[in-house]
Amino acid sequence: MVILFTMASCGSPPIPAPRPQTHISSPLAQNIQQQNQPLQQVIAYPPLPGALSSSIQLTVDGQPIFVEHYKDSNYARFAFAGRATIVIRTPQAEQYQISPHSYAIQTQKQAGALSFTLDQPRKLLLQMPNGTEKLFLFADAPETDAPNLGDPNVINISSYLTNTSGPQTAPIQRALDDASQRKAIVYFPDGKYVSGSLTIKSDTSIYLASGALLLSTGQIQDTRQQFLMFNGTQNARLYGRGAIDVQGLQLRRQNDNAGRVKILRTLNAKNITIEDLLLRDAGSWTVHLLASDTIHVTNLKIINDMNNTNGDGIDPDGSTNITIDGAFIYTTDDCFAVKASGLFQTTRPTDTVLIKNAVCYDRKSALKVGTETRHNISNVTFENNDIIHADRALALYMEDGSVMSNIIYLNNHAEVIGGDAKQRLIDFSISNRSGIGQIKNVQITNFTAAQFSPNPSVITGLGSSAITVTIQNLSIAGTTRTSAASAQIQVSNAMVNFQS
Repeated sequence: MVILFTMASCGSPPIPAPRPQTHISSPLAQNIQQQNQPLQQVIAYPPLPGALSSSIQLTVDGQPIFVEHYKDSNYARFAFAGRATIVIRTPQAEQYQISPHSYAIQTQKQAGALSFTLDQPRKLLLQMPNGTEKLFLFADAPETDAPNLGDPNVINISSYLTNTSGPQTAPIQRALDDASQRKAIVYFPDGKYVSGSLTIKSDTSIYLASGALLLSTGQIQDTRQQFLMFNGTQNARLYGRGAIDVQGLQLRRQNDNAGRVKILRTLNAKNITIEDLLLRDAGSWTVHLLASDTIHVTNLKIINDMNNTNGDGIDPDGSTNITIDGAFIYTTDDCFAVKASGLFQTTRPTDTVLIKNAVCYDRKSALKVGTETRHNISNVTFENNDIIHADRALALYMEDGSVMSNIIYLNNHAEVIGGDAKQRLIDFSISNRSGIGQIKNVQITNFTAAQFSPNPSVITGLGSSAITVTIQNLSIAGTTRTSAASAQIQVSNAMVNFQS
């Protein structure tokens, strides 16, 4: 047994010491436990290859969890079931603030230590009051459908590799092609896999174990506009608790705009599932869902380099039936930008997009539709998302003469807004880049902002093209706002209706 002696500050309960893990010794005992309470379980993910250790110490139910120092922040990954006690130790840890605030997590604090409990999977950001020393916690549920090496439909990528010290683009691509023919799963065990851009064909599944890192070479000669391409692909899955990193900042600095490499793009794809992965250091938009249908993105984590630009998180573009659930995005540009760009001569509208349960930290717009609006965009819902930091929380931009309609913001929360070009809670506008379009039937319901933005919000139509917006239960700085004036919204060429 390990006994920790800590000095508690006056009036604060003591930080829990690590406790022994519970071992269930027999099937009968297991059955009793399952009937009476959730099984307590903590799964520590192995460090990714090349990971730098942070000075921050983290335990979950007494079990040490590796904290990686990455770029300008730190992060830790683990899975748990039941109820878990998290303890963080670092100088001035007691000053950490936990976001999202909407989770209302209660903490215990001492000099150099902070603890709290979780009873469900969460993605958290802890930071000092001045925004420095960020720590991301990715607390997953245990995996339920990880493939088994040795099963006939599972391909071990290691069996294709001949030289693990250098790029392995050709053998990795060969494994992916074989998986498509067999409708099999390509399994990446723990380890580093260096590759150029890859194409994923129909009926392919790719699984990255929690200690697996799929790494771009970082060289433009190996890299197309995207690292992973689903072109005309149907019925494919990319999943697992591992990571994909394209070294985007390096690509941009060495190649300027040619280095604007996306981590993942779908094009004319259908029935694609993307789950659980960590995506790092995109050279441009991280996930681009272009002209595709029925895409499910679940529990994705994105950490981009804050020294880069144009780093959108997830962009549904000319696509339909898109569901994005539980994403964590830390990036330089927009967290989400639902658009209709017309890239690659695509002519599809965007319709039926649901973005929910996300945690967002960015420097531009958090929950955005536009700016590229070359085709109609309709039936977009942003639900139960937490905006920790953004220059604009809710943004709608019509610039290309189309129609944007049925845009719903439901139960979203904003903490800190500002720091960049516009600094507005709400920024809706119509402009004439290639035609005067429309924005109609916008609903904002149960939107909570911790404070006013530095600049007033703006809802501005153009000429005879008015924006129509209904607002219900808007709370800013702890007070329900029932008019544009009380909400500090500047309205021009728009019909804004506040409902009680």
